[in-house]
Amino acid sequence: MVRQRGFRSLVLLLIALLTAVTMATGAPETQRFALEPEPTQLLASTAARVPLCALAPSSFNSSSSSWRWRWHLEGCEYAEQNDTASLPKLASFSGRATSRPFGLLYDSEDGRLTVVDDSSANVYDEPQCRLFCEAASADGGYVIQSRRSALRIVNPSSVEARLECVSGPASGTAVCSLVTQPLPPEEFSVTYYRWSFSYSQEERLPFSPDSPKYAAFDKGFNRLHILNLSLEDARYSYFARVTLALPGEVAAIVKRTHHLPIQLLQASSSSVEWRPQQSRVVVARRFVAGEEGGDILLPCYVTNAAAGMGRYSWSKDGLPLAQPLSPKYSMLLPMESDGLSSSDGSLRLRPDGQRDSGVYSCSFNGRLVHEIELKLYSPLSASIRPASLSVDLGANISIGCEIRGWPVDRVRWLHNGRQLSAESSASRQQRWNGSWSTLTISGAGRGHPGVYQCLPERTGGQGGASQVPFDSAQASALLTVDKLPPVLIRKIPGQSSIMMQLNGSDPRASGTVTCVFDSPQRPTVELLLDGSQKLFGDFESSGVFRVTRRTYSNRVLEVKVTYRVTQLEHTGTLSVDAVTSFGKSGCSTYLLGITEPPRLEVRPLADMHALVDGSFVIDCHVLGGLNSLSVDSELAGQDRPPTYRLSWQLLADGSRQPLRLPKDHRTQVDSRARPNRLLVTRAEPVDSGVYSCTPTLDPILMQQPHQDSPVLQPGSSASARVKVVPGIRAKELNRQGDLDTEMSISDTCRPVNQQTDVWYAWWEFVNSSSDGRPPRKQILLDPRVVKYLAIDGGSQHADTTCQSSGLADRFFKIGVPEEVRRKWARHEANLDIRLPYNLHYQGVFTCRIVNCYDQVALSRRVKYKEEYSFKPGSPPNSREVVVGSPLTVHCALTQSEPGTPAVIWYLGNAVHRDRRVPIYSKAPASGSSSSRIYQFPNGTLHIVRIEREDSSFLCATDVSNRRHLRSATFNPNILVPAVVKPFPTNRLVLIAGSNDTVSCEADGDKPIKIEWIGFYEGGGSAECRLGPEVITTENCRPDRILPASASASTSAIASAPAPVSRYASISVADEGARLVLTNVNRGVRGRFDCLARNRHSPDGRPSSRSIEVHVVERPGQVGSFGHTGRGHDWVMLQWEPPLQASPSAGNDVASYRLEYRLLPEPDKGVNSVESNLTGTTLKTQLPAEDKSYRVEGLRPGGSYEFSLVAENKAGSGPPATCHAETWARPPSGPARHLTVRPLGPAALRVAWEPPEAAVRNGRIVDYSLAVRPLPAPDREAECIAASADVADSTVRCPGPAAVVGQIADNSSAAAAVACHGAAAATALQAGTVYQVRLAPLNSAGAGPPVCAVARTPETTPSSPPASVSCESSPDGRLLVTWLPPPAKPGTNDGEFEYQVLFMPAEDAAVENESRLIEISVLRGLHPDREQRRLQMELGRQTDGLQAYTSYSFAVTASNAKGRSPRSHPPAVCRTDPARPSPPEGLRVVAADNGRVAVAAWRVCPPQRANGRLIGYRLKYTCFSGCNGASSSSVYVDHPATAWSHYEHRRIEGLRPGSQYSFCVSAIVESIGEGDCSPDVRFVAVETPQLSIVSYSHHFKVPNGSSLMLDCYAVGRDRDRLQWTHPVLDKSPTVKLQNGSALIRKVLMGGFHTCGIPGGPEKVEYTVELLDLHTNPTPPPPELLPGQRTASSLEVLWRPRGIGLDSHWLISGGAGSNFTSVSNRSRLREFELHSKALGGGSPESVRVLPASNRSFALDPLPCGTEVEFRLRAVNVGGLKSEFSQKLRQRVPGSAPSKPTGRGRQQRHR
Repeated sequence: MVRQRGFRSLVLLLIALLTAVTMATGAPETQRFALEPEPTQLLASTAARVPLCALAPSSFNSSSSSWRWRWHLEGCEYAEQNDTASLPKLASFSGRATSRPFGLLYDSEDGRLTVVDDSSANVYDEPQCRLFCEAASADGGYVIQSRRSALRIVNPSSVEARLECVSGPASGTAVCSLVTQPLPPEEFSVTYYRWSFSYSQEERLPFSPDSPKYAAFDKGFNRLHILNLSLEDARYSYFARVTLALPGEVAAIVKRTHHLPIQLLQASSSSVEWRPQQSRVVVARRFVAGEEGGDILLPCYVTNAAAGMGRYSWSKDGLPLAQPLSPKYSMLLPMESDGLSSSDGSLRLRPDGQRDSGVYSCSFNGRLVHEIELKLYSPLSASIRPASLSVDLGANISIGCEIRGWPVDRVRWLHNGRQLSAESSASRQQRWNGSWSTLTISGAGRGHPGVYQCLPERTGGQGGASQVPFDSAQASALLTVDKLPPVLIRKIPGQSSIMMQLNGSDPRASGTVTCVFDSPQRPTVELLLDGSQKLFGDFESSGVFRVTRRTYSNRVLEVKVTYRVTQLEHTGTLSVDAVTSFGKSGCSTYLLGITEPPRLEVRPLADMHALVDGSFVIDCHVLGGLNSLSVDSELAGQDRPPTYRLSWQLLADGSRQPLRLPKDHRTQVDSRARPNRLLVTRAEPVDSGVYSCTPTLDPILMQQPHQDSPVLQPGSSASARVKVVPGIRAKELNRQGDLDTEMSISDTCRPVNQQTDVWYAWWEFVNSSSDGRPPRKQILLDPRVVKYLAIDGGSQHADTTCQSSGLADRFFKIGVPEEVRRKWARHEANLDIRLPYNLHYQGVFTCRIVNCYDQVALSRRVKYKEEYSFKPGSPPNSREVVVGSPLTVHCALTQSEPGTPAVIWYLGNAVHRDRRVPIYSKAPASGSSSSRIYQFPNGTLHIVRIEREDSSFLCATDVSNRRHLRSATFNPNILVPAVVKPFPTNRLVLIAGSNDTVSCEADGDKPIKIEWIGFYEGGGSAECRLGPEVITTENCRPDRILPASASASTSAIASAPAPVSRYASISVADEGARLVLTNVNRGVRGRFDCLARNRHSPDGRPSSRSIEVHVVERPGQVGSFGHTGRGHDWVMLQWEPPLQASPSAGNDVASYRLEYRLLPEPDKGVNSVESNLTGTTLKTQLPAEDKSYRVEGLRPGGSYEFSLVAENKAGSGPPATCHAETWARPPSGPARHLTVRPLGPAALRVAWEPPEAAVRNGRIVDYSLAVRPLPAPDREAECIAASADVADSTVRCPGPAAVVGQIADNSSAAAAVACHGAAAATALQAGTVYQVRLAPLNSAGAGPPVCAVARTPETTPSSPPASVSCESSPDGRLLVTWLPPPAKPGTNDGEFEYQVLFMPAEDAAVENESRLIEISVLRGLHPDREQRRLQMELGRQTDGLQAYTSYSFAVTASNAKGRSPRSHPPAVCRTDPARPSPPEGLRVVAADNGRVAVAAWRVCPPQRANGRLIGYRLKYTCFSGCNGASSSSVYVDHPATAWSHYEHRRIEGLRPGSQYSFCVSAIVESIGEGDCSPDVRFVAVETPQLSIVSYSHHFKVPNGSSLMLDCYAVGRDRDRLQWTHPVLDKSPTVKLQNGSALIRKVLMGGFHTCGIPGGPEKVEYTVELLDLHTNPTPPPPELLPGQRTASSLEVLWRPRGIGLDSHWLISGGAGSNFTSVSNRSRLREFELHSKALGGGSPESVRVLPASNRSFALDPLPCGTEVEFRLRAVNVGGLKSEFSQKLRQRVPGSAPSKPTGRGRQQRHR
């Protein structure tokens, strides 16, 4: 066993070595793009056809001409402009060029981009726009996109560069700054030079890291430092040359700055100019591991500081960098030996990863000079290996994309150029773990092949020194799916059946069937006729079929079958199958041939075998017809083919009598899907026998005129013998797994049921061990492993039936091993594997058994146990470690013999491939963020620098079976030192006397000790410990701090004790977490350091951060500020300077800021329109020496507010304010936009706007409003000022609107203001022309007036006519009388015109005015005269009245304005009865033996009865066959029967063979008998035919009610009468003995018919169902035009009912249910919608009562066109549809605005 394991380990080692060598020497990753845009692509605006995209020659093994190129923009949208250029445009702009954001771009459609020169801008730049190119193959199969690029376009002519230099002292530093436009300097390649004045030559500056003289700080700093200045350096001038390389044919941009000299400044040992950085500098720098010249220089220097004057120090994230610095950091100039620094404190950093990002702080002598926030980033790259993938159909595959670089904001996946959703789907899932993005495809299918792309992106800024720039990468993989089966993509013709006539000239007997398949593998074509290849081949050779094949694009196959059918045997199901090793696809067409007369043929059936408990089918192919069970929609429109019925029989073995099938539930025939198929399930031995099928023509379904059908000839059936044989049932196998190595493997492979035929059994094995060998199937024939034992004599008892039946070759096809087939027939295979052979057999054993008809396969898996354990303490459970320190942990197993699995370290506490710790490598991957943590092959975990997120690590065995996985977790106990967090700002500016708090927060393990140290002026700038433990000295008194100037003064006043309010204090709260500054003054100014430490601080050194505090004081308030004079348009201001303003205190006044604004007038009603200056503050800066100022250009009568503020460099002092008002003048202009509109017949609404602000000359206090009537409407009066003769009609109004007169509805005057005066409330006369005069008033007088003219409208009659009545006269006329409407005071009612409206009372009950008649009557008398009744006569002949009909009457009065409401209640009267009309529909039929007849007729409706119907007179006369003519009559009461729609009477005593004439007349009460109906001739016969007496009728019945349908018949065959009801009607119906049908509960409407099927005699009833529980919707009313005047429009309408019949409403319908429905259906109101056209006004809605039939819209402006819509609303809330729109226009044209002062305007 030891030897075996050693061999396995050796094999594993060799495979690992070979794999490593293959990976090391493998082919490089396939690059799809030979050229693609840069992440930040810079182009020149003058470039033309710049090549930016190109595919690698071998990327897809295709030429460049077979690809289509397009450019796209992503993430931006801009307005487009038309352009006439002929070049193809950029795709993202829909074929148009755009000037934003990138000038004019054109797509050359060959991977090149064209930029058209646009000199109007210097640079185009849009952070959100991303440019990329897309290549698509010609066939559309592959689409690939380039990386995204941030595009910038620069105008070369606009590039500028200059150098700005600052000199320094001897041995100090001079600094030159580079400034470029329009692009920042980091976009350029910069080279610095110096120019010698003596030799007139330039020299490139050398940069040496060993002895630096010059230092270039680029990428955000853009500075040149000249170090250790000497007199030699001042002999040169310095300049820079910048170069910008651009793609395409554009030359590089090269710019040169001007020469600048430097000077040596005088250095002072006692004073250093202090210029701390005002804000933190943020710099982003690119990092690439191993890149030469990757050092980063961080500048720091103090102006005017020479060497030896102080010391520089650096810290990172609050932690000081150790002194001396480590090799990772170095000062640009090394330290001097005396401990003092050089003249420059710049730092050189050699970064090694992302952890070097942070905040770097530079200090000089302990004071902060500079803070730099360094953001490192690594360029993104992506790779997918392998670049080409191939999977089988249905397989699962994962595509892994390795992403290098940081940071990464998002990863997108594309499939053939289309972005995949980030959400998981059923077939695709995406995962991202920081360095790998995995796309998993489940069940690869036809939609999955193509190009998959991984696009990592960093969505940063557009570049620049302070932002991490945008970056993008892409990697692609080409996925192909193998083993795709063929698929049918097209079939011609599309129908599944073709019918043809064979014994004629039917063109359909010849044609072509085309099938087109798509198959990656070349398929084999199988052609079958009725499932037989041989049959098709025979007919093909005889010329019936001809086959042609064509292949397109190496995968599209077209098979065309041309047929020419002449006989029935040529027809049937034609099938074309495309077959590959991965599946097949086919198409079929049924060729249906028919003959005349019809003839059927049946194809012969083949004998077959079936297995016991299995299923078998037999298809009977019948030619010449269609099975009657077939449903073929494609043949529905053709001639119906002959149809047949198919019968099946079975003659079982040993039986003499055939059985008709089906015989039991296992036998299925007559399936509509396959009507010619016999299916037998769960076959039994008794099912063996001869099966036969016989078709029989169906003459009924043939639909032929003759009743005879051809008789089938003998032999028109087919039969086949079926033998049911037993199958194979194998012995169950043992289930063995996780075996001990000492156990053997044993099992038996044999059938357990009796086998009569030959059979074979053998074992197969597939190795699945983990020794590195690939799985391989092998046949187990080794006698040491498998032994064969004969059963029942073995090979000697082989059944010759199997061999002779032609099934022997199936053993070759199945794959029976040759040795088994020769030697081991009928032998069981016994598996018995023992030591040491069993160790070779870990995998799947398969037992296979086959016989002539069946085969089975059973499998079992064998696996041996493997157990491992870890050494104690390897790894440990936990260990303490400080953040930032290294850590090494070992992991090992107790077993060490060969074959022991390796151990792997994982991040976290789970075994996951994406979380595996990388293996140590001397050359780590570029930009790898995991190089801080790695593992060695021996199981050792090494962490270069522990961090807080390193919470746990898992060590696990490397085994494939998770059941044998062993693991142990290492949880480090991470100790965190104290680190002070950065302050929000490094500079705190405070106002003197204010309070503030500075919070100091520290991160780390508790407890943390925080203390403060201050260097402030009040403490002499010495080090003062502020707390929590305060150390007080003579200078450090943090509780009593005076301003620095006061503490340093020597005067007597300064030495006196200062008031308590002058002291400032500094304290520490919350155990050092907060620094509290109270009542600050200048003594608090200085630097304050926060220090934090805990027990884990390195070497006990605290972490610190500093903040600078500055205190400033603002000037005081100016004194004595006020105005000393004013005029109409000016104000004089004067003031005194602030008292505390003095240069010695540093608070001297630099200037004054004067602000003033016009105050709004208090009464907004009068002054609603303000000036643009109202509320606007005007500012003026005044010199500091001014003490007065005259403000001019003010408005007369305006009230102004003035504010004066003193300003200095610290800010603004408190403001001083005063108010002044200029003198007023009378208004110099009139009011504006005066409009007058009638507000009803007795009032006018006046509206205006105040005068222009420039002409008010003061505050408008009121308006003078005068109203007077004009003597003549057509004469215009002069607009004069107010005088004494019109004083009574003048009122005072505050404005800007007023109502003069009286109105009934106050809502219309809601915006008007009440006026003062007697004329304001006086009612105006209707129909009168008035002049309105308006003048503005202020405190200085009145302004000029403005006038307007308007006319009050007439009024519609307010009351309807009264006392309306009607009565009938004997001559059939109706007399209608009424009184004129009563007059109301204050109206202009004159002569009226009356309208008499009447309609049938039954229509009035349902509010249906569709039959309303309106008759206009002559004008009546004036209401002031003697009252008298007015009357009108209506006649039936002239006015449309009908006899014996009730009418509803109403009367309205109208004038030119409109009409009054209708009189109420309506008067109802009925016309007198008249002579009735004869009944209709008389018919006479014979009954019984010829002596009886039945006469029937329809009931007279009310409109024909003309009165109350009481009976009928039936008259009949014998005019032939009788002994002389005889006449008789019979009186019939009404109603004579229970039927409401017809009457009938039985007449007896007639003589057979005689002829009679019949007629019938109606009898009306008080009138008598009417005319007789036309004669009907009748012959009495002894043997009468069947006749139905009942009449057809239309019934309307409620839902759920009962209904009797009459079917009264006489004559013979009455018992054959049948009722036919609707198909889906479920109403319970009973047929009565008299032939009638009683529907007990009507549930559905429809047609009901009584009669003999196919006979002429029948009666039909139509039943309409009424749902009494549903509220019917009213129909839309009819909208009509009414009166039109110069200021109003009238509309009329007539409702069309409530949605119910009047018959049901009057009679009560079906009881209370119907009554409740009718009540809900009553009209409740009308909605009138009106909208003025052309002005943009909204549509108004008015709700009018149900009694209204008209509405006048008043007032309206002249020329207004209004659109009306109307709908009705019932009590139930249902609304009708809108009526048709009605448009009306007011006569005249719209009024115009007044022009000029003092002119009047007339409104007509």
